[in-house]
Amino acid sequence: MTIEQTSGSVCVEILAGIGFQRKKDKAMTAKWKCYTRTFRDSWIRGLKSKDNLQINDTTISGLHLRFYSATGKMVFYLAYTVRHTGIRRNMLLGRWGEYQLPQIRARAIEIRQLINTGRDPMEDQRQERRQTEKENASRIKVKDLLEIYFEKYSRMHKAAATQKTERNKANAYINPIIGELWISELDLPAAIDFYNRVSEQTSFTTAKRVMQLLSAFLNWCELHNYRTLNSNPCARVPKGKIQKKRVKTLSLDEYKRLFAAMDDGLAESPYHPRMFRALRVLMLTGFRSSEITKLKKSELDLDNSFIHLEKSKSNTLDANSKPIAKPSKSFASRWTKAHKTVNTYFRRHAIPQAHSWTCAKHTHGLWNAQDCRICASMISDTL
Repeated sequence: MTIEQTSGSVCVEILAGIGFQRKKDKAMTAKWKCYTRTFRDSWIRGLKSKDNLQINDTTISGLHLRFYSATGKMVFYLAYTVRHTGIRRNMLLGRWGEYQLPQIRARAIEIRQLINTGRDPMEDQRQERRQTEKENASRIKVKDLLEIYFEKYSRMHKAAATQKTERNKANAYINPIIGELWISELDLPAAIDFYNRVSEQTSFTTAKRVMQLLSAFLNWCELHNYRTLNSNPCARVPKGKIQKKRVKTLSLDEYKRLFAAMDDGLAESPYHPRMFRALRVLMLTGFRSSEITKLKKSELDLDNSFIHLEKSKSNTLDANSKPIAKPSKSFASRWTKAHKTVNTYFRRHAIPQAHSWTCAKHTHGLWNAQDCRICASMISDTL
């Protein structure tokens, strides 16, 4: 049987037209010889060549076999043009050895029939694959996907303290209650039930913060195709009303009595003196305990009586830069002379323990620790 060889220019045009010009491997940069011949098992089985070959079938339009000389691999494709758009496609049909020639022919004929109706089989295949991937993505449990969220997003974009807080919330509430649900099953009724259970166990405030974490997690899921867009139900969950606490501040006379009691406590109280020093610093500066323990000498401006924090939860210029009163300045002067860090001055855990002690007093209704902290810093020059 004769073999008809096409010209080199026509072969290059064929390869470029069906998209092979974008291949970067060595096989595609080598010379290609193009032939037209009726496909039969007998000669395909024994095909050998030192050159890369493209052999076009004479019976089915666009059906061709590509032979790679470097590996001996033979792959069948179907080239076609999409109606109405003129887009040229080259669809993979299968590899010789994995499929028999009758199977390849049957599939090529079936695809040709779809093309004649105006369909684009290659695009249909892509849409089907995307749908399958989306369905597989939705078959992931909440607890497993939440771990991926922490590793790929939270770890990259959030502070270490925030990561720890979010993990604690997830381990305490999300995983025990809805962790075993598939991510696609987390709809509005499931979210409402989850919020109600958390609020019953804790409070409306805690439940609101947990829902904020869940909402951020579900938004991330939508961006990464684990859920459909705009499917986050958290915003539509009815939430309990959080009662605002009345702000109570101490008078100047009450502040003086409080600091006098702290002075007496240095001599008579069973608490260690450094606890009173730590408590005094918290109240006079108005800073968080973590901001005090991580304070650096470079953040102190004693000449102008200011503390400029490099990092703060507030992330505003006014919150990060605060004036320090005379008692606070006296403390800062003693610390900078004898110690490298605040923790070495107060000893380990003194500041956090003092903060926890004031929070305990606040819980029992003796005073509002936050109010003491802010107001004392505002009028500390007069104390």
